[in-house]
Amino acid sequence: MASMNKDLRWMLLLAWPFAAFTIWTATALLHHKGHRIRLAIVGTALVGAGLYGLYLWLRPNQQQSGFMQFTEMKPVYPLFTLGKPLMLNVYYQNKSTFPVVGVKQDAALGFIYGPSAQAKSGYVRQTFARQMLNDLKATSSYGDVGVGGTIWTTVQSDHDLTTNDVNSLIEGKVTLYVISHIEWTEHPKGFNLCLYMDRPPGPRVEDFSQLSWHVCEQ
Repeated sequence: MASMNKDLRWMLLLAWPFAAFTIWTATALLHHKGHRIRLAIVGTALVGAGLYGLYLWLRPNQQQSGFMQFTEMKPVYPLFTLGKPLMLNVYYQNKSTFPVVGVKQDAALGFIYGPSAQAKSGYVRQTFARQMLNDLKATSSYGDVGVGGTIWTTVQSDHDLTTNDVNSLIEGKVTLYVISHIEWTEHPKGFNLCLYMDRPPGPRVEDFSQLSWHVCEQ
């Protein structure tokens, strides 16, 4: 039925006055005016109740949708491994009570060069995020994600890490950014998350959770 795909139930409101007119006309054979009025009122009320019940029964199906949430990032191998790209896994989880349909996720990693104060300024964060998100496309499709399900994507630097890269991060000459995008059927425009890392304490990061990450300014 068309009303199951498009909400045409408003047409039932038009049917009620026509039904009332029909009932009033049908009671014309009653010579007692009081009986006629009472019967017309009762009949109109019953038809109205029936139309309202039909209105509820024809209510379009509204599929409940879950919501994906960012949970964590983890390094693929020790964070500052010289001679290899810096690689991180970005995780999202369905923490709602409904499945999430048609999930797509992608992410990117990059460095901002320049003095520490400039690299951490809101202007640079906004510019960097905007530039990367313009090029970012959600190409990693995961389909449907059930309740409690987790997905992730891997991001990496565009070159192998050098001693100079690591020293620049420690000295604050370079700031590491991760930008993630996720979308699904109920939210086709998706959501973006931009994070940047504070200066690491040294070249050896034994516990990744000890690093300080911040959300980019909007």
